[in-house]
Amino acid sequence: MGIEKKMIYGRDARKAVLSGILKCGRAVASTFGPRGRQSVVYKGSSPYMTRDGMKTVQAISFRDELENIGACLMKEVCTRANFSNGDGSSTVVIIAAALCKKAEDLLDGGMDINVLVKGFREAAHDVMGSIDSKKFPVKGDDDLRRVALISAHGDDEVADLVVKAFTGIGENGVVAIADSLSRKGKSDVIFSTGCDFERGFLSSQSVNTKSDTCDVLDPLVLLISKPVEAFEDVIPFLQYAQSNERPVVMIAPDFDDSVVAGFNGNLSKKALSGAMILSPGVSKQDVKERMRDLNVLLGGRILHEDVETDQFDMTSDFGGCGQMIVHANKTEVIDPKTDRKKFEDHAAELKAKIEKDDVDEAYTEFEIEKIKSRIAHMEGGVATIKVGGLTTMEVEEKKDRYEDAVNAVRAVLKEGMVLGGGTCLLKIALELEKLRSDPAYCGFIDAVKEPFRVLVRSTGRSVESVMLEILGDPGSQKGFDAREMRTCDLYEAGIMDSLKVIKNDVMYASSVAETYATLDVAIVSDLGSVSIKPVDPAFQEFFGEGM
Repeated sequence: MGIEKKMIYGRDARKAVLSGILKCGRAVASTFGPRGRQSVVYKGSSPYMTRDGMKTVQAISFRDELENIGACLMKEVCTRANFSNGDGSSTVVIIAAALCKKAEDLLDGGMDINVLVKGFREAAHDVMGSIDSKKFPVKGDDDLRRVALISAHGDDEVADLVVKAFTGIGENGVVAIADSLSRKGKSDVIFSTGCDFERGFLSSQSVNTKSDTCDVLDPLVLLISKPVEAFEDVIPFLQYAQSNERPVVMIAPDFDDSVVAGFNGNLSKKALSGAMILSPGVSKQDVKERMRDLNVLLGGRILHEDVETDQFDMTSDFGGCGQMIVHANKTEVIDPKTDRKKFEDHAAELKAKIEKDDVDEAYTEFEIEKIKSRIAHMEGGVATIKVGGLTTMEVEEKKDRYEDAVNAVRAVLKEGMVLGGGTCLLKIALELEKLRSDPAYCGFIDAVKEPFRVLVRSTGRSVESVMLEILGDPGSQKGFDAREMRTCDLYEAGIMDSLKVIKNDVMYASSVAETYATLDVAIVSDLGSVSIKPVDPAFQEFFGEGM
């Protein structure tokens, strides 16, 4: 018989969960913007400093089970935003916390949950549509530097090196972040060949860095054209890697659970290092073509397509590269062991496919775009930003800023930018709140002003006075520069954010707020671990102050 569970209903359950949400929001709000402060986090046996919203939230847990549910909701929304954008984790937490607080206030006032959800959904749709209307095109490297500077909390060195990296490899290249070996703590950019693809490690057991990646040097890369159904099928390759003290990376369409368990067992025993990665691509034909691209880049032969197991030459049939960095959702290949002639012939073959004049053999527009994307990824290079610092804590904190800046610039190159994320949301909110008066809709609209409010408060200025300065010049590009603590023309000041990041932050925050609002029963293992109490008044400053 299982352990008896306890249940808490309605307002009591939501209040306790909200307490955890607002504590997370308060922690992240203190790190927000160029005037934000540091948070210190213990991970393992050593602390590190960060101003990254994702890492701050991920480190939070509570003894109170319901508060911990609130923390889990914030971790989830952070993870979604980070997976999609690579940046904007602080903004999404701040908006989500403000929306949850607003939802609770409205429900406390007697609003029906269905009316609340309908109003929130309509407001989210209108806000995201308005963000699209505020789009600014990227006009050059100066604009990219401005975006990088904002994401790097005003660090000029970070912005300069990120722009240098993208200028060197282009939109389709790879920008990797690594530790510098410089004793003087200097950072620099090193250019090399390589690519990336949209698949990450199959198991977190592969992680071997503080950045939650699997970073391996000179790996043996085994490309497999068929699903791996038995661990015994790959044992010879793993034994060869172990005997030669080399990391191994296996890429295949699928891995049976027994294979994953066997590989993880060897990782946990430190007998091996490396990762299993699912083949990039969607359809069978797409997977086959993308595997051939990787084969051309990495060298070697594809198991079960070019060669069978008993004919596989361990000394020459593995693919390889100088370094491979495997994330949860992507893989970066640096200095692949490419046969240049084979590579050029393959690229020429792909280009010839999209230049056919024969109508019967011509590709659709969608297929042409996919082929162009494959060519661009193959021909793009790799820029590795070597991050320097005088202490390990300094290096880790700077790497957070570099990662945010790189992801923000890449998002801007794909979908454009807006002038000042906080100011952009403020102006949209002021426009939309004139159109309707129903409480749920207006409550949502008011909550999206929260990033602007937090930004202004971090400088010590009055939110109301700054808003009056901006509203005194309607229709202009005027907004708030938190770094200089003044209002100004945002474009001239170079204060720009990624449109994609801001838009996705609103979408994900809206989703978690709806999840919270519809909560009606919480099931816990011990009522003694739950303290049902009013929300701490200290959080009103961050998530309860309207205008």
